[in-house]
Amino acid sequence: MGNRWGVAAILFVGTAIAYAGLLGWDRTYQVDPVTQEVSGPFEAWQVLLLGAVVVGLTVWASWRGHFLTALWAIPLALVVAFVVVALLMPDQTGLFMIGAILMALGSVIGVAVVGGLTLATRGALGGRSAPVETSP
Repeated sequence: MGNRWGVAAILFVGTAIAYAGLLGWDRTYQVDPVTQEVSGPFEAWQVLLLGAVVVGLTVWASWRGHFLTALWAIPLALVVAFVVVALLMPDQTGLFMIGAILMALGSVIGVAVVGGLTLATRGALGGRSAPVETSP
């Protein structure tokens, strides 16, 4: 099964670095010249790439039998990174805590779905390359 804490460290650090590298530096909002609608500060490609990294880390960990570790380490890293970046950005709405809660809930649900599908696929293929964790 490998070192659970080593896997947790890889998941946490990898997720936090991906968040900081993809979302942590962009503080510019975009204004549509025609409609004057404001969007951002992140572009779609940044969020999609972060999602791809999170999916990849979840599949990697779950396939190796570390689904439960992924279920707490990845959301924790996303929330910590979100809060750190939010504290560095001016928040005129006062809603960053709601964003942190939504990040926590969304990432737990996302990791659970992707990890569960990974475990089901691994089982359907008849190969259990590693035992599944029984507790965090």
